[in-house]
Amino acid sequence: MHKKFISCLIASALAISVEPIYNKSDIVLADTIENQAKSFNYDSNKLYAVNTYKSPKMDIENPRTTIDIRSKSYKVSGWALNDSIVKQINVYIDNTLVGQATIGLPRPDVTAVYSGYNGGSNCGYEYTIDTSKLSIGSHTLKVTAVGNDNSTIEKSVSINIVKPIPRMDIENPRNSLTFSGKSYKISGWALNDSVVKQVNVFLDNKLVGQANYGKPRADVTAVYSGYNGGSNVGYDYDLDLSKVGTGNHTLTVKSIGNDTSVSEKSVDVYINSNVPMPRMDIESPSSSLTLTGKSYKISGWALNSSSIKQVDVYLDNIRIGQANYGLPRADVTAVYSTYGTGSNCGYNYDLDLANISKGNHALKVTAVGNDGAVSEKTVSINIDKLQPRADIESPLQNTTVSSRSYKISGWALNDSSIKQIDVYVDGTLNGHASLGISRPDVTAVYSGYSSGPNCGYDYDLDITKLITGTHTITIKAIGNDNSVTERSSSITVVKPQPKMDIEYPGADGSLIIKTVTLSGWALNDSGISQIHVYVDDILVGDATPGLSRPDVDAVYSGYLNGITCGYNFTFDSTKIKNGSHTLKVVSYGVDGSSVSKSKSIKVMNNDTVYTNYTGTISQVSDIQYRTNSSVYYDSTKQYPWVSASKDQIAYYLNPQNFSDDYGKYQFLKLNYTYGITAADLDSILIGKGVLQGKGSVFLKAAQDNNISPVYLVSHALLETGNGTSALATGINVTQVNGQSVEPKVVYNMFGIYAFDSDPNRFGSEYAYIQGWTSVDSAILGGAKWISNQYINNSFYKQDTLYKMRWNPSNPGTHQYATDISWAYNQIYNIKRLTDKCKNAVLIFDIPVYQQ
Repeated sequence: MHKKFISCLIASALAISVEPIYNKSDIVLADTIENQAKSFNYDSNKLYAVNTYKSPKMDIENPRTTIDIRSKSYKVSGWALNDSIVKQINVYIDNTLVGQATIGLPRPDVTAVYSGYNGGSNCGYEYTIDTSKLSIGSHTLKVTAVGNDNSTIEKSVSINIVKPIPRMDIENPRNSLTFSGKSYKISGWALNDSVVKQVNVFLDNKLVGQANYGKPRADVTAVYSGYNGGSNVGYDYDLDLSKVGTGNHTLTVKSIGNDTSVSEKSVDVYINSNVPMPRMDIESPSSSLTLTGKSYKISGWALNSSSIKQVDVYLDNIRIGQANYGLPRADVTAVYSTYGTGSNCGYNYDLDLANISKGNHALKVTAVGNDGAVSEKTVSINIDKLQPRADIESPLQNTTVSSRSYKISGWALNDSSIKQIDVYVDGTLNGHASLGISRPDVTAVYSGYSSGPNCGYDYDLDITKLITGTHTITIKAIGNDNSVTERSSSITVVKPQPKMDIEYPGADGSLIIKTVTLSGWALNDSGISQIHVYVDDILVGDATPGLSRPDVDAVYSGYLNGITCGYNFTFDSTKIKNGSHTLKVVSYGVDGSSVSKSKSIKVMNNDTVYTNYTGTISQVSDIQYRTNSSVYYDSTKQYPWVSASKDQIAYYLNPQNFSDDYGKYQFLKLNYTYGITAADLDSILIGKGVLQGKGSVFLKAAQDNNISPVYLVSHALLETGNGTSALATGINVTQVNGQSVEPKVVYNMFGIYAFDSDPNRFGSEYAYIQGWTSVDSAILGGAKWISNQYINNSFYKQDTLYKMRWNPSNPGTHQYATDISWAYNQIYNIKRLTDKCKNAVLIFDIPVYQQ
């Protein structure tokens, strides 16, 4: 009788009709079968839960170590495994992407070693590198394999590109050659394995032109064979001597390859062009002269046989202007009469001393001829000026500031006038002060400066951007001559401390399901710049600040933007593993200050886990077959419950046969199901007798005993005839086991110990012993009993329909039913009721047997 009750217990919990009871459909508690199971090394005390995710693997097989590459191309090859399947393989040279490898090549040798990866048998890849575009020398080859889940793995090796070195020669003119005339043909040859792109010609380090390249030179390539580009490696260039002054010159030819490599050669030559050398002089100022005042006139002369195009003036090697050229200087041309450019060879230039800083400077004048020839001369000069001065009058040293802005003020003097005043805070430029404020009191003390009486300045410093504490204020007064005078002072900023809170989720350990909106508030007297949200110290996004919160502002008044201190953040928890996590929110002020708060959360979302078991399908089905405890229903038989064959057992035992969206419900974990509300359960219990409105009680019973609330409700509905049976509405018990007891009305919602011979008597007596004197206590107490039998049994832990039927951790023992299709037959109603709870979190536990 007890066996029949237990058989009904789980079946009724799933809201199905109990199958006819025959000898073989009762529960099998054949502990003697455990001895057979031991021969297959089953450990009934352990479940081996594993994560089926396999870590990515890869290798570069060619090249495996550093090699020299002399060919124009090279094939890289290897293999890569990723359980989400490899999406692409990127190839890098020196961290620069050069292309994507061909993937999907057969590699059964690899999968023989690393079995079980999705797409594993076609894990090979290859890629051909164009080495002709790589420079000579060592390079790093890196291969990165990317999975469909965007996980990556990479490996690197070194390669060494070996090419013929670039070569070239100047054959004409040779070194120390003297030549004359109107032009001269320069010629020679150049070789580069990347092919010569151009040949440039320089005279005295100045580019004068590009040679004609590609002349036949088979004699050169016969000596230096193997270079790309064929035998047309000669070059020539016609040098125009009419633009070159007589004298010593350096001729340089540079050959540039397509890989940007350069080879060059130089020769020293003497050119007699019958052209006089350019000449020039600075007559005023003389060298080391001290200059005062606001300006000084520079003067001198310059000669060039092609005439002077311009005369430029430089100060400390910086061009400051162009001199006036063409002034009469017959005295100069009388001495240098051969230039033929007339007597107007003088120049002058007004040098603005106001914009030049005090001290020593180099004055250079360059004369540029129409032929491009340049002559120059440099003299040293000394500029004498009044000493620049400046002061910060406010703030005084160590001033305390509690306002949101502060006016910095003072004065600055410079003999070249003040161009700008930069304001720095702690060494960082904060802004530019306003100039030109009247300060006759300062100029009365320091007279004679160009800036005159309007030497004052001020600057409004935004204190909201500064953190609490001491700060250094520095002003830098810059003159038009770029001289700088700086002064510093300090302030101590005092502000209310930043505050914040996480309001939702409210309590530590709060449950997070699917997509939720986190919310709270954050205050900072400098204003909020950003709010980061972290889970387990990993940034998951930025909250939206600036939401209206007058209630917070009323409590913590005085903060900048306090009335809009709210924030929220939409959090997709499905991207995070189920379990306990730490949620942290960090609020940053405009001044860089921050405050954070953390809470623990529990994330639960739909998931599928895989549990490995020892033994193959064939071995386990053989154990089931030998126990003679597996039957199936054959309606054509007089006694329809007949023994199942080993093949029939193997079919229902194999999880792969039930991987569709319906069949997988036999792997649904029947532990507590998150996301189900009392309202969900109440909607199921409408019109169900005494059970109506008991959704919150069933939910508590489920939470207290780690059982699915849908499972409990469906069980109670069938056992109580939808809440109308005698055990549901209450039975007055006066005797227990034939002994008189104090009369009490008791309830039994799950038919526990309600044996078929007299279910009301046995069920009510057990309820009396348990003290179930109300509907609520019967629900809570009955749930605890159910939890201890199978779902949360400390030894068996059979928490899915599949585990109840097959007990994969110890096959052949403690199995709920003998019907081989029992677990599959229970799916309909458990899925139907679960589907009514839209936010139910479903966890599936799929068994994995050895291959």
